[in-house]
Order: sequence, then C-alpha cells, then structure tokens
Amino acid sequence: MDRRAYLGLVGVAAASLAGCLTREEPDIPETPTDDEPTPERTPEPTPEQTPEYPEGVNVVEDLGCDPTGREPCAARIRQALEDDIVLRFPSGTYRFEHRLRISQFSSVVMLGEGPVQLLPPEGYNNFLIDVSEVGNFVFSGIDIDITAPETTAGVRILTRDSFLVDDVEYIGRGNHPNQDVVHAMLLGLTTAEGRGVIRNFRAKKGSAIGHYKNGDGRGGISIGPWNSGDIRIENCHLEEFGNNGIYASRTTGNIEVIGGTFRNNNVAGIRIAGEGSYVEGATVEVDLDSYTGPLTQLDSQFNTRGIVIEQGPTQKPAGAEIRNCTIVIEKTPQSKGGIYVFPTGRTVTVRDSTIRINADNVPGVFRSPLERQGQYRPPDGPSWVRLENVLITGTARGASGIILADAPESVIRNCTIDQSGEQRDGVYLSNSNSTVVDGGSVTTTRYPYIIEFDGDSNTDPCLLQFDAVPEIRQSSARFDPGQSDSTVLIDGREYRANGGGVFSTSGCMTTDNLSSPTGDNTLAITGTQNGQLKWLRFVPE
Repeated sequence: MDRRAYLGLVGVAAASLAGCLTREEPDIPETPTDDEPTPERTPEPTPEQTPEYPEGVNVVEDLGCDPTGREPCAARIRQALEDDIVLRFPSGTYRFEHRLRISQFSSVVMLGEGPVQLLPPEGYNNFLIDVSEVGNFVFSGIDIDITAPETTAGVRILTRDSFLVDDVEYIGRGNHPNQDVVHAMLLGLTTAEGRGVIRNFRAKKGSAIGHYKNGDGRGGISIGPWNSGDIRIENCHLEEFGNNGIYASRTTGNIEVIGGTFRNNNVAGIRIAGEGSYVEGATVEVDLDSYTGPLTQLDSQFNTRGIVIEQGPTQKPAGAEIRNCTIVIEKTPQSKGGIYVFPTGRTVTVRDSTIRINADNVPGVFRSPLERQGQYRPPDGPSWVRLENVLITGTARGASGIILADAPESVIRNCTIDQSGEQRDGVYLSNSNSTVVDGGSVTTTRYPYIIEFDGDSNTDPCLLQFDAVPEIRQSSARFDPGQSDSTVLIDGREYRANGGGVFSTSGCMTTDNLSSPTGDNTLAITGTQNGQLKWLRFVPE
C-alpha cells in the first residue's frame, strides 16, 4: 500500500499548506479615515492644573460621553487617560468615531456596568481598542456592536505585566469585503514574566467559515510571535471564524485553554504548540448543518480541523497536551482530522478525551508526515503521539480512526477505537516504529492495524509492540480480510496479499517475524488466532 495514496484520502494541496503560514505580525494596515488625528502634545500640567479623578471615572457624568450612541466619545476618553485610571461605563451604547489608542500608562481599567456596547463607524475594519506599552489593562463587561453592513472591529492588547479580558461579546457577524480583516482579539505580553487572562469572551458569528483569505481573514483570538508571556483562555465561545478560533501556535509563551466551545471554525478550532501549552475540558465541533453564515470561498484553503498542534518558527520545546476534551467532526467537505499535528508540530499527549468522526475519510487523530511546511522545515527531535484513555468513535467511511506518520515511539494505551463506517481501518502506522499498544479495544469494518515501513532503510526492527493485546473485533460480516494471493481495493487501487502469518503477542512484532522484508512493506493485522495475531503483507497489483 502506497503511503502517499493512503494519506491522500485526507490530504490537501501543498500550496494550501503554504497559505496557512502567511500572517506573522500583529500589524493591520492603517486606514486614515478610521483613526483619529494625532493630537498635539501639550505641556505637562502643574500639580494645581491636574484634574482630581475619583477612584472610578464615570464616562457619562465625568467625561460627558453620550450613552445613547448618537454622539461620539472616543476623543473624550482619550483626553482623560492617565496612569491608574478606572473608567466606568454606565448602561448604554457608546459611539467610537475612531480607534481608541491607550499607550504608555502604568494601568488602565475599562468596566461596563450593565449592558454596555461600543459602536464603530459603518464600514469599519480596524482595532477599536488598541493597547500598547501599558503595564496592566482590564477590559470587562463591554460588548462591541458590529451589526452594521460590512462592519467589523478588533481589540489589540499588548501589555508588559498583565491583562484581563472578561465578559466581552461581539454582537453581529464580522464580515468585511477587504482582503485583510482585523482579528477579533489580538493579545500579547511583552515580558516572559507577564500573565494574561481572557475569559467568558463570546463571538458566535465570527466572520464566514470559508473566508481564510490567504491567511488574512478574521480569526477569533490571535496570539503570535509578539507574545512572550503566559495566557489563559477560559470558558470562551467562538464560532464561524474563517481563520482559526484560537491561533496560538507561533508564540514562545504558554497557552492554557480551559473549557469553552469552539464550533465551525476554519483551519482549526484551537491551535497551540509545545511544552506548557494545553487544552482542557473544551468542546470542539464541526457541523456545517448548524452553521448560520454564508458558504462562500470554500476553496482549497478550506479545512475544518478540530485541535491543531503546530509550531512554525518558534523554538518552544515539545510537549503540548489535550485533556478531557470532546471533539466532533459531523459534516464538512474537508477536514484533516479531529486532532491534527502539522508537519512542523512536535509531540502531543491526549488523555481522557472523546473524538467522534461522522464525516467520511476524516481521521480522528492524524500525525502528518515530517515534510516541509511552507517556509518551515520539520523540527528535529521526537514527533510521537501518545493517546491514553481516548474514545474514537463514529460512522465515517474510509481512512482510519488514527493515522500516525513518522511518529516512532508513539503510545496507544487503554483506548477504545470503534469504527463502524464502511471500509474504515482502526490504526494506520507509517514509519512509526516502536509504537506501543497497551490494552483497549479496536472494532473496525476493515483492518484493525495497518503498518507501513521501508524494509531497506529501516533501522529499528521493532515495528509494533503490544504490552497488553487489545480486544480486536470485526464489525462487518461482508468484509473478507483476504488470504495470500487475494486482492483488496484500497483508495481506488488494487492490492494483492503476498504472504502472511502469525506472531506472538508478547514483545515486539519485528522484521524478523517477516519473510524478505525488503523495499516498501505494507502489513495488515487482521485478527487473532489461538492467542496470536494474524497478519498479511500487501503489494500493489
């Protein structure tokens, strides 16, 4: 069985992979009509001239902002900014005529008291709140209304020490005709000691699911190379973005995703990288039947993965984790998998999670082959995948529940792999020697395990090790695993079974168990016989 043919079931064009890597910097092109004129610098006031602000500044009573949304108020707020200010917004709608820049302050707090909405100009496409060179920043209880036609907005927060975003929602869909569309949230800390939290952030009509726009489409939360600190993302609800729900795989800081719902986001619901970063207790779903936005631009860059592990250019150590998550891929024309590891991704451990795949030819877990990804080369070091107490189920036809390519020393421990769709395999291993299977069960309509390796260049004789043999069940009475010289159709090509046998379930299945293991080899474990595992070798016709 040809590895490229098999993996082609879930592949996309190399050009589209390169397109996933275009946006590197947080800058959005300036739109002069969206921004305020640079104010003239005035002399520093004497102590007698300095206004005495109360602990909380009421933007209506103290600054004269209009809570009905008829009169603009961003300039009033900008003029009032000072160190350690607390801005309180009473219930109402506040029109922002341009971007509010907040820069070079020790601390700024913006609090909504009751239902509060900020309203950008119609046709807007830029950051509405733009924070930089600030020690600490809080943005809480304030929503952003983008219901006007072709109108969207973003919040950029780049602080030194800390930030908190809490109870914030985008009202409306963030579509805009421009090629470059502002992210909903762009977050970062400029020091490694910094700590940021975003919680209870909601954007349920993010943009349009197909509007990736060569990497310049609107994403939910973007955390990139500009971030050095640790950021926690807690109980957020992000749907229908064209460019990742959470894009946080290009930062050296740790990203902690706790809980939340991420539904129908293109590229990935959640995207992280490396040691110290994890997803715990999240629900990630793809089901275009529940999608409420426009179905346009569903081109080669459309790929609705669940959780993605990818590192790009950063030197962050391996070790991302996914724990106690539920991932569902129900209906989509294209998906690389419930969990997908990019060619530049490193190791990942998945524990105590459920992955349900009902979309055909979509794997539950897919470790991509180590190959060039755009401008980036695969990383050195380990590339294993470890699955512990994971349930992979669903009715998807074709492909496999698990596909691991170039992932030696992987582990599949106490996992239940229940694949009821037609022509569905359990586990496909390609150049992933010394993978350990420890207990669990595999139920398939075709082969429980397929092992592909190169007998000429193979340096590790251990192809697969069973610490405890899983229960192996064949759920389709119509499928004949085949005997020597019989043929089977795989990905539209015919293969012939060329030899087979049994091997002991203790220790490794090694190349010594096989006769003449030279060249490309594809083996299938077909079941058990008297306590031993039966296998067949396949060659293309």
